Amino acid sequence: MAFTLAGCVRLFLLAVLLQTTSAFWRMKTNGTLGIARIDPIVAPGKVNSHVHIVHGGRNFGMNATSDTLKRSNCTSADVTQDNSGYWTPTLMFQFTNGTVVTAEKMSFVAYYFLNWPGQNMTAFPDGFRMLSGNPMRRTFDYPIPDPPRPWTGRDVTQDALAQKALGFNCLGGPQAEASLYRHFLPSKGYLETNCPAGLRIEVMFPSCWNGKDLDPPDHKSHVQFLDQVIAGECPDPENFPVRLPGLFYESTFNVSAYKDYEGQYMISTADPTGCSNHGDFMMGWTSVDLLQNAVNTCLNSSGNIEDCPVFDIDYDSPKDCAFDMPAILANDNPQGPRQGLPGNLQVVYNGTSPMPTATPPSAYSSLDAKDFKTPVTTAPLPDFSVGYSLGFSDASNPPTTTPAAAPPATAAAAAAASGTTSSSTPAPLRSSSPAPSTASAGKGQEGGGEVVAASRRHLAQHRRGVHL
Repeated sequence: MAFTLAGCVRLFLLAVLLQTTSAFWRMKTNGTLGIARIDPIVAPGKVNSHVHIVHGGRNFGMNATSDTLKRSNCTSADVTQDNSGYWTPTLMFQFTNGTVVTAEKMSFVAYYFLNWPGQNMTAFPDGFRMLSGNPMRRTFDYPIPDPPRPWTGRDVTQDALAQKALGFNCLGGPQAEASLYRHFLPSKGYLETNCPAGLRIEVMFPSCWNGKDLDPPDHKSHVQFLDQVIAGECPDPENFPVRLPGLFYESTFNVSAYKDYEGQYMISTADPTGCSNHGDFMMGWTSVDLLQNAVNTCLNSSGNIEDCPVFDIDYDSPKDCAFDMPAILANDNPQGPRQGLPGNLQVVYNGTSPMPTATPPSAYSSLDAKDFKTPVTTAPLPDFSVGYSLGFSDASNPPTTTPAAAPPATAAAAAAASGTTSSSTPAPLRSSSPAPSTASAGKGQEGGGEVVAASRRHLAQHRRGVHL
């Protein structure tokens, strides 16, 4: 098995860096609380504009607060004291006739990055909430690939750091991709060719707090990103002096199930570029003192929650934990198949016209959801990602795709592209190709072992394209 000298050096540096400078926790969830148009930070008490996939404490809902989350009687997290709310948009697939389904989620992990050199770290306080990302954004405005670190000048503005805090990385493909390697959603063809083990969608949160505000009106101005996004220093220590745990979401989705169908993937904000991806966090740990104790003492570089004696761990209960769906959303059907996007959102790609009108419900009302949810057989997911530790994309292997092409400007153009003869006649829901495999999808392995051993495993897995 041949490896480049640069790749071997990179693995060595990752192992050394993880052992000496960065403890972390890999907070895996064994369940999903639910999928719904709910956002208690941005739209408290109201139906949200777009769908989120939610993890954390059961008391999540339209009016959830830190206090109500803390009183949850179960959590989708493996650590029973973690009732925090973690939510992001979900990945959706839209057929050329407008029918929409939610892509299969394969895993969700929230990383907590700890003990960077010379930094005292403060646990999230009660009532703390924050966002990362902008659901209205449709462009990535900075160089591709990211310039070599350390960044300076325009690359360390908060706008630049916020845009580079999003990642879309392939698993199982011919080229390993580090965390935050690519900052936009690749095209359907690229995903299906290069992501056989899934697409990992990532969100990094700001780690520098002003020490005063728990949740300002914009949900962002009380925090700043580190000057290298995942690593580095707080760029304005006078106004943002408090270092918080580095919070990093990884959501992995199956992007092979619809390879025999025409259509496009998009974020549930009606965004095929991916640039509107974002994450929300609401503090809900049962005790700030417990969390601070863990931040101070659970500094093992393995990432294993089992190495922290402060945590109580339950691997089974999270599978059955779910929030109560509000009656107003009982028939929203965000997972599909459904006519158009939930909330009747129109697909927007950098100001271009949306996809054609969705297929009337009568065209697929007799079909069962299982006809659209076809898992794919994959190799097991990596036991944990190491690519985050240097916090950069390798400029020697730049992303090879640009944001997905804009959809046809008119229904007629869409009909022509899909082979239909009339824009009033829905395109077939199935292609003439054989249906995808119905075998069960591979499940992620449990994290474990010391970092050097993990790095060796990742070296051995290089050809499968997992994180390095």
